[in-house]
Amino acid sequence: MKNTHSMKARSIPYLTGQIFDGMSSGLMMLALPWAMLSEVDRGPFVAMTALVCTIISFLTTPVSSTIIDRYSRKAILLATQAAKLTSALFILLLFSVDLGSVWLLAGFQLVLWVVNDIAWANHSAFIQENYQKSEYPKISGHREITMHSTSLITGVLGILLLEHWTMVQFSLLTSLLFALAQLCFWRTPYQRKVTGSEKRAFSSQILESKSVFMSSPRFFLFVLLSCLGYPMLTYLARLVPIYVSEIGISGTWFASWNMAFAIGGILMGFSINWILKRTAHEHAMTSSVLMLSALLFLISYQLSPTVLIALTVGIGFFNALNRVARTNLLHVTIPMNMRGRVDGGLKLFSTSAQGISYVIIALLSSYNVTNYGFLIAAIVMLIAGLGMLSLSRSQILSQSILSQ
Repeated sequence: MKNTHSMKARSIPYLTGQIFDGMSSGLMMLALPWAMLSEVDRGPFVAMTALVCTIISFLTTPVSSTIIDRYSRKAILLATQAAKLTSALFILLLFSVDLGSVWLLAGFQLVLWVVNDIAWANHSAFIQENYQKSEYPKISGHREITMHSTSLITGVLGILLLEHWTMVQFSLLTSLLFALAQLCFWRTPYQRKVTGSEKRAFSSQILESKSVFMSSPRFFLFVLLSCLGYPMLTYLARLVPIYVSEIGISGTWFASWNMAFAIGGILMGFSINWILKRTAHEHAMTSSVLMLSALLFLISYQLSPTVLIALTVGIGFFNALNRVARTNLLHVTIPMNMRGRVDGGLKLFSTSAQGISYVIIALLSSYNVTNYGFLIAAIVMLIAGLGMLSLSRSQILSQSILSQ
């Protein structure tokens, strides 16, 4: 059934909402750890808070992904946004009357972390349901440009405001932005296509996730290898600042690394529609992972701040291309009523790999061989790319999914 509203009518409020939400979430995720670190010797506390957030997000994924497959995805979109807005207003109220504490900040970070994870998975399912197959590449490109442009704006604002603003000011601004995002999402036209699953037992839908992945192991192994791009990104986001600090150069280089990554993503956003019209999703994913490996090998071979920043534009481009091509492949192969649980299973794998990558960084740093971290990432991505290349040669890679 076609959506009766034009793509433009659906996209403008939706993408505008993502701009407001991205700015508010990004600012809060910068401000919260910064505020916690303003107290003496809070470094271990901040690290443990991030670890707890990751663990709880991991544990709640099977439940949240099943919820996405059972209920209206627009209702979930509005509910997650309402949770963010309520939390920001709660922080604003308590800090305004001097009742704030580091534990309150940690609790808010946990809420924001988990809710953002649920919202991210729900956005993919929402797009699959609310757009036509021919519209997927275009909305993906627009969303990519929106997200990375928002990241650039948030980074600049963070640099300007972190040193001067209090949590009262941050929570006031983010409450306003969250409210505007809520309004935009509410105004987004939506036609629900997945219905009736509320009548089934919740537990049976959670257990069904395993059978979904076992129905086509080659296809899902291919997708899982592609998913290593996300833990590779979070790995670099922690490896690069450690490398920068160890060689004794300014933190401006790390800020430049973030900007270079965002620029690569924006360039990809402008070209994704053209690429996916001429290249199969599987080929785009495989090529991207192999290119990421090649760029990381180049960085490890000629490791310098200038080379790192220059090649990171390429990493940003191909990391985004891999992710968007994978998302669009899932759009056209996974039945809508299974999408939330499939994304949840992929997230469990990515989060596990993410945890292992943090251990690797800790070991490298403790032995003062952080520079080898780039080589390790290159080797892992090469193995993943070669595995994907082998699997993609199968003509029946996604047939069993399409026949569900």
